[in-house]
Amino acid sequence: MVLVSGEVIFILRSLRLTRYLSAAGLMLLLYDHFLTLDQEVEEIWKAKWTLPKIFFLILRYTVPAMMIIETYQISGISNHEITIDFCRGWFCFSMIIAVGSITVSNLLILLRLWALWGRDRKLILWTFFGFVVVQMAALAVLVHVIVKGLPMLYWEEKLQLCAFKERPHIEGLWIPGIAFECVVFTAAFVNGFHRPRSVGGQSLLAALFRDGIHYFMALFLLRVNNFFFAVLAPLPLLVCTIYLVWCCTTLTVTRFLLNIRRVASEQRNEGEGDEHEEQDSQFPMVTRETTCHSDSADSVKPTRW
Repeated sequence: MVLVSGEVIFILRSLRLTRYLSAAGLMLLLYDHFLTLDQEVEEIWKAKWTLPKIFFLILRYTVPAMMIIETYQISGISNHEITIDFCRGWFCFSMIIAVGSITVSNLLILLRLWALWGRDRKLILWTFFGFVVVQMAALAVLVHVIVKGLPMLYWEEKLQLCAFKERPHIEGLWIPGIAFECVVFTAAFVNGFHRPRSVGGQSLLAALFRDGIHYFMALFLLRVNNFFFAVLAPLPLLVCTIYLVWCCTTLTVTRFLLNIRRVASEQRNEGEGDEHEEQDSQFPMVTRETTCHSDSADSVKPTRW
């Protein structure tokens, strides 16, 4: 494929913009990671090892690692020669990891909402069914994008980068996630209005509404941005915002989960404090030795996810 000078200039400018936005997304993700590291240690690492905890840590650390590699390989500072085989392999691997991170994010949010809903079986069954349907659709779209996209890749000798001969249809990757978030958060807000006290108190409900609205709006706008870029942007700008959006999506999800986890822990601690005060008022003759033993036992009780 021969490029004329005008096309080369436009591709170079698009590549530079992609590099800047990707680097900005990585810096934002790492900065937020350091800001919330103490909260992560307190709320996540000290909890019991459960499947949601493992999923959270995978999401928390896999995306920054992938972004460091991606930012380095498109930065232009690498001296390693990149071949078409590497481009195709990295395209497949990065697409699988990206869709996998979206799946893990949706599952973690769903598990947290199930706990806040008081394990309502109907809601759990319906939302789990929706989750399975959406993930099957996302998997089908992923396979389609990889199969159709691989033959379109080629190695551009002059620019020393991988490029597409024509536009790959990746817009379908964002549709299942957008639909799932709309359904799940509609169910969450409706359930919250009908059962305002069943989720653990007004503080937890307020946190769910505040952070949930921010979470929903942020993810919705980010994924809609990716969708419209995939449909309308010129070919060199096709992936311009994908990596930035990936970082912002991961940041938003982890922030939401950490905040809900923190408020739930504070609510539980307040409840335990009120219970101890009530016991002291009912049994004023309890000795100091017994009380200290009880407090010690509570202090070593592990926190669940």
